[in-house]
Amino acid sequence: MAQVAADDGQRVALLSLERRRPVVLVYSAAVIWSLVDGTRSEAEILDELQRIYGEDPAIAAQARVFLTQLEEQGLAEAVE
Repeated sequence: MAQVAADDGQRVALLSLERRRPVVLVYSAAVIWSLVDGTRSEAEILDELQRIYGEDPAIAAQARVFLTQLEEQGLAEAVE
C-alpha cells in the first residue's frame, strides 16, 4: 500500500493495488491513521487521541468504529 500525506497531516491518500479506488482520509481520520503504525494497540491509540483532543467519550467511540472499519477493509490489523 502506498500513502501520500499533506504537509499539515490533515489529509492522507491511501492506494492499494487490491482496491479499485484510493481512500482519502481527512482531519481526525488522518490523525488516527498516523497513529496506526503497527506497534500501538487500540488502547494506546485511544490514549494518544485523548491527549490530542481531550477526554471526550464521543471521540473514543468514533475512533473505535473507525479502527474497526480500517480492519474490515483490510487497511489495518489489530495488534495483540
